[in-house]
Amino acid sequence: MESKIEELFEYRKIPFLLSQVKKKERKPLKKKLFDLQKDIYKLDNYLESNWELKEKKLEKHWKRIYKTLDKLGFNTKESDELCKHIRKYQLHETQLRANKMPTRLTEEYYYYYKSCDVRLMRVIINAYT
Repeated sequence: MESKIEELFEYRKIPFLLSQVKKKERKPLKKKLFDLQKDIYKLDNYLESNWELKEKKLEKHWKRIYKTLDKLGFNTKESDELCKHIRKYQLHETQLRANKMPTRLTEEYYYYYKSCDVRLMRVIINAYT
């Protein structure tokens, strides 16, 4: 998973964006962003590999995401706002269980939410600049 995150960060120019942050904050911020991406990937993996979702497991994943956002300096209300698109993506994944296929959505709309994690990273970095 670590190499997947590194590749994603490189491809999406996260290191360049981090270069805009104060030098002493870059390394700790990158680690926290890395942890957040790992939390999001774990949620995504759970959604994609379990047909019957358990609310307690979902809560566990979300608590981890919110804990990492807290470490990044965001309170619960801010985290709720930051996670809106991830929750929308989760909704799309859960709707598969009710035979609501992503093909009913436009490709642009679907991939907008599918890439919400990268946009989230950019928003967080911007908050540090």
